[in-house]
Amino acid sequence: MRKKSLFFWFFALIISLVPVIFIVIKVWTGAFAFWYDPARDMLSAWDNLSKPTLIGPTSGIPGIFYGPYWIWILSIGELISHDPRWVDFFAMTIPYVVVFPLLLFLFKGVFDKKILFLLWLLFILGYSLYAYSLWNPYPAPVLFLLFVVLLLQSDFNSNSIRQHLVVLVTGFSLGILANFHLSFGIGAVFGSAIYLVVQTFFEMKKNKKMIVPFFKNRCLQTAVFALGFVIAFSPFFLFELRHDFTQTKTFINAFTHFGGVVQTTGLTKMQIIQEFFGRLATLLQTPLLVSCAIFFLGVFYIFFKWKTKEITFSDKKKKLILILVSIAVGVLALYFTAKNPIWNYHFIGVEIIFLLSIGIILQKSRPLQILSAFWIVYLLISFSITSFQSISIDPKTVSGNVVAEKKVVEKVNANADGKDYTVFVYSPSIYSYDYSYLFRYLYNKDVPYRPELNPTDSSLVYIVFPPQVKSSIYTDFIHYRTPVSEYKTVKQWTMPSGSTIIKREKSK
Repeated sequence: MRKKSLFFWFFALIISLVPVIFIVIKVWTGAFAFWYDPARDMLSAWDNLSKPTLIGPTSGIPGIFYGPYWIWILSIGELISHDPRWVDFFAMTIPYVVVFPLLLFLFKGVFDKKILFLLWLLFILGYSLYAYSLWNPYPAPVLFLLFVVLLLQSDFNSNSIRQHLVVLVTGFSLGILANFHLSFGIGAVFGSAIYLVVQTFFEMKKNKKMIVPFFKNRCLQTAVFALGFVIAFSPFFLFELRHDFTQTKTFINAFTHFGGVVQTTGLTKMQIIQEFFGRLATLLQTPLLVSCAIFFLGVFYIFFKWKTKEITFSDKKKKLILILVSIAVGVLALYFTAKNPIWNYHFIGVEIIFLLSIGIILQKSRPLQILSAFWIVYLLISFSITSFQSISIDPKTVSGNVVAEKKVVEKVNANADGKDYTVFVYSPSIYSYDYSYLFRYLYNKDVPYRPELNPTDSSLVYIVFPPQVKSSIYTDFIHYRTPVSEYKTVKQWTMPSGSTIIKREKSK
């Protein structure tokens, strides 16, 4: 029996390495997008090394910022190297290929190890994007999984020092989640409140004879939980003290006006439901209706087996079910009632609710475990084929990839041959954080991300265009930044990615 177990885990390790290897290849070949948000955040992280910041990226509500933790994590990576590949590996790959499976392993008191292995594969095959894409909401699933692990271990009835610490850290983890992903984090806060209220109601029925000590401990632990949450926002409060509470005023205004401070239209209520269950569809990699049918059939099957007393649930499983249902209700309630627009990315983190729910279903059904194992093998084969095809494509030929943009920067600097030069980059968003970061990283050259900050009297100017820019925009941008009365084109290059570089010099 021991030999069979060792063989299984050796086989499981080999299988697990398949998606990990492809993810690492993607990172180290630079085959990942380097766009507005990650480049902006990496510039902030670089500046944070000399002048620490108390705020992070801008949120969807003007005047409100995410917490600084994402910037701080990027800064730690940049202490070792400013290479975007290394920062990506440190900030995203390690959390998803190391921390995430370790957190799943902490559910071993709820799920069998083989179930946890299936869940890990199901997640990484469906959401490998998270492990190589630099964006501040993407760590949310790892942080949410951490929060669920801690909440599952928290005992709000206990008065022990150990449990006070566990509850404190649990509240802190929820606060950190909200600092990374504000919308989902607020939904998780509402869901946590629902969980605490419902659990308190059930626990009251068990402690009728000791109602006073029960409420005393419960109130104390809830206060400790709230304290942990507040501590996570300590950078926010420090920033507010120094800036006349501007964010606080904006936040209060948003809620007193039911959040209606952004004059754009987001997802409809039907689209919110579709996006919510769309996280399940991505996890199972099946069409939306098929995934919902499979999931709810599994739920009804387990419910029927439980009602007929063919299966039972441990207290820990019941607690996990209540946590997941409460968070789901909290998130949906927030999104349905929000006046500010709801976007697709607000649902990042919901996949963990479905992942753990699938674990509960599989744990109680051996036939479903076998079927899911076969399906995951199919997904693994499909993932491997797709990944082989993607790594066979030279990343330098894909516009927007970090390595493709790096080639543009190297071409410009090499052609300048030590001469002073100015760079203008056309971008629909106006700002060119990506090239600003790469010039700074590779050559310690200041290329302002705001084009109006560039000098206007340079004798040598390079203009960079992404692929497929309209000819009218192309011509207007060149003439606006380098008037034809003063400059002439001396050379032009089309890079493998399709980007175009125009070399303009002042007319003699």
